[in-house]
Amino acid sequence: MDTGLAGLIGALGGGIIGAAGASVAALITFRGARYQADQQRRATHEQWLRQMRREAYGTFLTHADAVRALCRKGLERIYGRLTADELDALASAAEGMQRSASFLALDVAPDLHDKARHLGDRAKWLHLILRVRPEHSQAHERMRRWVDSYETLVEMFSESVQELDRS
Repeated sequence: MDTGLAGLIGALGGGIIGAAGASVAALITFRGARYQADQQRRATHEQWLRQMRREAYGTFLTHADAVRALCRKGLERIYGRLTADELDALASAAEGMQRSASFLALDVAPDLHDKARHLGDRAKWLHLILRVRPEHSQAHERMRRWVDSYETLVEMFSESVQELDRS
Protein backbone atom coordinates (compact mmCIF):
# COMPACT_ATOMS: atom_id res chain seq x y z
CA MET A 1 0.00 0.00 0.00
CA ASP A 2 1.42 3.33 -0.86
CA THR A 3 1.61 6.22 1.56
CA GLY A 4 -0.99 8.30 -0.26
CA LEU A 5 -3.61 5.60 0.06
CA ALA A 6 -2.72 5.06 3.72
CA GLY A 7 -3.01 8.80 4.33
CA LEU A 8 -6.38 8.88 2.57
CA ILE A 9 -7.71 5.95 4.63
CA GLY A 10 -6.37 7.57 7.81
CA ALA A 11 -8.00 10.88 6.94
CA LEU A 12 -11.33 9.21 6.14
CA GLY A 13 -11.22 7.19 9.38
CA GLY A 14 -10.29 10.28 11.39
CA GLY A 15 -13.07 12.27 9.70
CA ILE A 16 -15.64 9.57 10.45
CA ILE A 17 -14.52 9.31 14.08
CA GLY A 18 -14.46 13.12 14.40
CA ALA A 19 -17.93 13.45 12.86
CA ALA A 20 -19.31 10.73 15.13
CA GLY A 21 -17.73 12.41 18.16
CA ALA A 22 -19.12 15.80 17.15
CA SER A 23 -22.57 14.25 16.61
CA VAL A 24 -22.53 12.61 20.04
CA ALA A 25 -21.38 15.87 21.64
CA ALA A 26 -24.17 17.78 19.84
CA LEU A 27 -26.73 15.19 20.96
CA ILE A 28 -25.56 15.43 24.57
CA THR A 29 -25.68 19.23 24.40
CA PHE A 30 -29.18 19.15 22.85
CA ARG A 31 -30.50 16.76 25.51
CA GLY A 32 -28.97 18.85 28.26
CA ALA A 33 -30.55 22.01 26.88
CA ARG A 34 -33.90 20.25 26.51
CA TYR A 35 -33.71 18.94 30.08
CA GLN A 36 -32.90 22.43 31.34
CA ALA A 37 -35.78 23.92 29.33
CA ASP A 38 -38.18 21.28 30.71
CA GLN A 39 -37.02 22.02 34.26
CA GLN A 40 -37.51 25.76 33.68
CA ARG A 41 -40.98 25.16 32.23
CA ARG A 42 -41.96 23.01 35.24
CA ALA A 43 -40.60 25.57 37.69
CA THR A 44 -42.46 28.37 35.92
CA HIS A 45 -45.68 26.36 35.91
CA GLU A 46 -45.34 25.49 39.61
CA GLN A 47 -44.68 29.15 40.43
CA TRP A 48 -47.79 30.15 38.46
CA LEU A 49 -49.86 27.53 40.33
CA ARG A 50 -48.55 28.77 43.69
CA GLN A 51 -49.48 32.32 42.73
CA MET A 52 -52.98 31.25 41.67
CA ARG A 53 -53.40 29.37 44.97
CA ARG A 54 -52.21 32.36 46.97
CA GLU A 55 -54.66 34.62 45.18
CA ALA A 56 -57.51 32.16 45.77
CA TYR A 57 -56.59 31.74 49.44
CA GLY A 58 -56.19 35.50 49.78
CA THR A 59 -59.61 36.14 48.28
CA PHE A 60 -61.19 33.49 50.49
CA LEU A 61 -59.53 34.80 53.65
CA THR A 62 -60.40 38.41 52.78
CA HIS A 63 -64.07 37.44 52.57
CA ALA A 64 -63.74 35.37 55.76
CA ASP A 65 -62.28 38.35 57.59
CA ALA A 66 -65.09 40.61 56.35
CA VAL A 67 -67.63 38.10 57.71
CA ARG A 68 -65.79 38.02 61.02
CA ALA A 69 -65.65 41.82 61.31
CA LEU A 70 -69.32 42.24 60.49
CA CYS A 71 -70.36 39.50 62.91
CA ARG A 72 -68.31 41.15 65.64
CA LYS A 73 -69.94 44.46 64.78
CA GLY A 74 -73.35 42.83 65.15
CA LEU A 75 -72.33 41.40 68.52
CA GLU A 76 -71.22 44.82 69.75
CA ARG A 77 -74.81 45.95 69.40
CA ILE A 78 -76.34 43.86 72.15
CA TYR A 79 -79.93 44.50 71.16
CA GLY A 80 -79.29 46.25 67.89
CA ARG A 81 -79.11 44.85 64.44
CA LEU A 82 -76.77 45.32 61.55
CA THR A 83 -77.96 47.89 59.05
CA ALA A 84 -79.34 46.74 55.72
CA ASP A 85 -76.06 47.74 54.02
CA GLU A 86 -74.05 45.78 56.60
CA LEU A 87 -76.26 42.73 56.14
CA ASP A 88 -75.83 43.02 52.36
CA ALA A 89 -72.06 43.26 52.82
CA LEU A 90 -72.15 40.19 55.07
CA ALA A 91 -74.19 38.25 52.51
CA SER A 92 -71.79 39.31 49.75
CA ALA A 93 -68.74 38.23 51.78
CA ALA A 94 -70.37 34.88 52.59
CA GLU A 95 -71.17 34.32 48.91
CA GLY A 96 -67.61 35.34 48.02
CA MET A 97 -66.32 32.69 50.41
CA GLN A 98 -68.50 30.06 48.77
CA ARG A 99 -67.34 31.08 45.27
CA SER A 100 -63.70 31.05 46.38
CA ALA A 101 -64.18 27.64 48.01
CA SER A 102 -65.52 26.32 44.70
CA PHE A 103 -62.44 27.62 42.90
CA LEU A 104 -60.18 26.04 45.53
CA ALA A 105 -61.75 22.66 44.70
CA LEU A 106 -59.82 22.72 41.42
CA ASP A 107 -56.38 22.76 42.95
CA VAL A 108 -56.14 21.96 46.67
CA ALA A 109 -56.22 18.93 48.88
CA PRO A 110 -59.77 17.65 49.46
CA ASP A 111 -59.62 18.20 53.23
CA LEU A 112 -58.65 21.85 52.74
CA HIS A 113 -61.45 22.30 50.22
CA ASP A 114 -63.90 20.72 52.68
CA LYS A 115 -62.77 23.16 55.38
CA ALA A 116 -63.22 26.09 53.00
CA ARG A 117 -66.66 24.90 51.94
CA HIS A 118 -67.66 24.37 55.57
CA LEU A 119 -66.50 27.89 56.45
CA GLY A 120 -68.44 29.34 53.52
CA ASP A 121 -71.58 27.53 54.68
CA ARG A 122 -71.03 28.69 58.24
CA ALA A 123 -70.61 32.31 57.06
CA LYS A 124 -73.89 32.08 55.15
CA TRP A 125 -75.54 30.63 58.24
CA LEU A 126 -74.16 33.44 60.47
CA HIS A 127 -75.57 35.96 58.01
CA LEU A 128 -79.02 34.41 58.26
CA ILE A 129 -78.87 34.32 62.06
CA LEU A 130 -77.80 37.96 62.28
CA ARG A 131 -80.59 38.93 59.90
CA VAL A 132 -83.31 37.38 62.09
CA ARG A 133 -81.54 37.18 65.46
CA PRO A 134 -83.81 37.26 68.51
CA GLU A 135 -83.07 40.16 70.80
CA HIS A 136 -82.40 38.66 74.22
CA SER A 137 -79.18 38.08 76.16
CA GLN A 138 -79.21 34.28 75.97
CA ALA A 139 -79.38 34.36 72.16
CA HIS A 140 -76.67 37.02 72.15
CA GLU A 141 -74.34 34.81 74.20
CA ARG A 142 -75.03 31.83 71.93
CA MET A 143 -74.25 34.03 68.91
CA ARG A 144 -70.97 35.10 70.52
CA ARG A 145 -69.96 31.42 70.90
CA TRP A 146 -70.85 30.73 67.25
CA VAL A 147 -68.77 33.68 66.07
CA ASP A 148 -65.88 32.58 68.31
CA SER A 149 -66.12 29.10 66.82
CA TYR A 150 -66.14 30.59 63.31
CA GLU A 151 -63.02 32.62 64.09
CA THR A 152 -61.25 29.51 65.38
CA LEU A 153 -62.12 27.64 62.17
CA VAL A 154 -60.80 30.53 60.05
CA GLU A 155 -57.54 30.50 62.02
CA MET A 156 -57.21 26.74 61.54
CA PHE A 157 -57.85 27.12 57.81
CA SER A 158 -55.26 29.90 57.59
CA GLU A 159 -52.69 27.74 59.41
CA SER A 160 -53.41 24.85 57.03
CA VAL A 161 -52.85 27.18 54.06
CA GLN A 162 -49.57 28.42 55.51
CA GLU A 163 -48.42 24.87 56.16
CA LEU A 164 -49.31 23.86 52.59
CA ASP A 165 -47.46 26.90 51.23
CA ARG A 166 -44.30 25.92 53.13
CA SER A 167 -44.24 22.43 51.63
